[in-house]
Amino acid sequence: MENLKKVHELLNECQTTPDKYFALKINEKGSSLVGITQAQINPFSALILKKEKKGVSIIGFFDNNKIKYSNIEDFSFNEEIVIAVDCRKNNKYKVFYRINNSSEDFIKISSKTEMTMDDSILIYWEDMQMSCMTFCSFDSERTEIIREVITANNEPVKRLLRGITREIISPYMSTN
Repeated sequence: MENLKKVHELLNECQTTPDKYFALKINEKGSSLVGITQAQINPFSALILKKEKKGVSIIGFFDNNKIKYSNIEDFSFNEEIVIAVDCRKNNKYKVFYRINNSSEDFIKISSKTEMTMDDSILIYWEDMQMSCMTFCSFDSERTEIIREVITANNEPVKRLLRGITREIISPYMSTN
């Protein structure tokens, strides 16, 4: 439950210190985002995709279309998915998430997290003004955990992030 406390602190910080943190919530009805601006944003695309050795899980919305898929045995999604990203230190981002009902605490991805070549996390959201892609994976060449957050408010880069995301999630969209 150590990470639960950190996530609650991040959620509070998102309300008061925009631009250093963001928190994304996804449920059956849609998504909400805090921390990018003073006001809450309701992205029309918001999702998290988790790949691991035993399978893939993805939940959220892409272009207002619901997506929910897992090929992991006995996997059940939380009713509300919460993702928090701490961007206070450049190149030392921390990502917290909880998508599985069997997890009581949040999973934290930092430079000390153990990941393999089979593990990756993609978090994507977009509204009318901005889009953001957060990607976490193991870089075997440098033997480090990659945690990159790319935000865009110009249309060419937003289209690029949307296209990359569509390409990654498209195999799972038809199986909904």
